[in-house]
Amino acid sequence: MHIIGQFNLGFIIAYLDGDLYILDQHACDEKYRFESLQRTTQIHQQPLIHPLTVETSPALEVIITENLELFSSNGFKLRVDAEQSTGKRIQLLSVPFSKSIHFGVDDVNELASMISDSGDQYDNDEAITQRTNKAYLGLKNDICLLYTSDAADE
Repeated sequence: MHIIGQFNLGFIIAYLDGDLYILDQHACDEKYRFESLQRTTQIHQQPLIHPLTVETSPALEVIITENLELFSSNGFKLRVDAEQSTGKRIQLLSVPFSKSIHFGVDDVNELASMISDSGDQYDNDEAITQRTNKAYLGLKNDICLLYTSDAADE
């Protein structure tokens, strides 16, 4: 790729194999940070002292029950208590965390919704815990860079 120049302080104009490209510098930076975090972020499990009840719809409860392995691979340790009423059968025993980011009941419901929306096409590599964590860390880095940059100008 041959760089031709910069436009409007935010776009790079480049040439490759007879094609002209206009690249958004901010989007390229975000993509690079996201992919770097995707390769390096480790998700750990934090056991809970007392299980939390995951209150959810009956439909999502079925999805969670049918995908316990998927939740486990994303750091959620769950137990199904068949004695409880519908919508309150899922117990959260441990939660995933990475650095200072912890996940919880809302993330269980969000992951179940993603599985529901995707049908058989769900890709575990794009799990909500990892995506949320990496997106947050990328934004946190951007905020720190902006703060440092502003402080240096003073």
